Amino acid sequence: MRSAIRQKLIVIGLCLFTVAGVFGPRNAYAQKKKTLGVVTVDFSSATMLRFSEAFTARAKSYGWDVIAVGCGGDYAKGQQIIEDFIAKGVDGIFNDMLDPNLIQPALKKAHDAGIPVVNGDAGFDPLVVTNVTSNNFVLSARISQWLFDKMLKDGKDELLVVTWPQHHGIRKRTKVMKAVLSEYPQIKLLEEHITYIPGQIEDSKKWMTNFLTGHPNFKGAVWCAWDEPAAGVTMAIEAAGRQKDIYTMGIDGNKWTFDNYIRKKGPFLATEAQNFEMMGMMIADIFKQIFDGKRKATDFPRSIFVPTLLITQDNLPPEGQFPWMDTGPFRPEYEKLSAW
Repeated sequence: MRSAIRQKLIVIGLCLFTVAGVFGPRNAYAQKKKTLGVVTVDFSSATMLRFSEAFTARAKSYGWDVIAVGCGGDYAKGQQIIEDFIAKGVDGIFNDMLDPNLIQPALKKAHDAGIPVVNGDAGFDPLVVTNVTSNNFVLSARISQWLFDKMLKDGKDELLVVTWPQHHGIRKRTKVMKAVLSEYPQIKLLEEHITYIPGQIEDSKKWMTNFLTGHPNFKGAVWCAWDEPAAGVTMAIEAAGRQKDIYTMGIDGNKWTFDNYIRKKGPFLATEAQNFEMMGMMIADIFKQIFDGKRKATDFPRSIFVPTLLITQDNLPPEGQFPWMDTGPFRPEYEKLSAW
């Protein structure tokens, strides 16, 4: 009799354990395979693509599925992409550089649906978990001062600027550049050109070509808010045969920046190299911490900064490489600088 009762209790216990394992609240995130959505401004941008690819590689190493979609610079489409992700029931959304001020309705819908959103180099917003980025104030101050010091040493006193205000980092870089410039009264800002994405390389090339046609005696420098406009400006300078008179710089540090431009010792002299590989991996790790229940979305700071490196002709990494490893362990000297 006791043996029969004991067997029934064991069966009941096993059933309860199974039910708890299937339906229990142990960790809601851990009950199914994860699907993450990535929305970006435009995948023709090298940095946005680098960011997404690094995130995707890390996410897939955790066994997750990733859906990555670009909006081609159309923020209305960007909002629709996020809403589509919500409708598909994704577990998290990585916002790859879209200005959160321009996608507020979609971010609110994700927030209300309980879907965590992490911004990557997009600026912080109260509706997202955090923003993983470079410190754009710091990197702009360093490379701007480097450029202006070189200009004075070379006897140059005329400056052109290419920027794009629809990105938090570029706005910050431009504001800091102008603050630094105020301490160089010898240098005069002649013209500020606002480019756009997509099409930033060709637009910058066309603008610089037209400027040189109208100002054949210009022998100054061009401050570019990131590498791609600097590439277009470089093409125009070289096509006009003015590479001995004019130089430029960028910000981002793509492999093609190092190998196709700075290494050739033409007018493209320097860049601030951003580690989008580390940033993408960090964002995937942030989602994992949330999914594993180790941290809540509210536990993260507003911004998490990854350090940058000023790269010139004097400290280029080996050909075909970044100043850090692409996916594996990072170089020790760089890792020591990281806040991660």
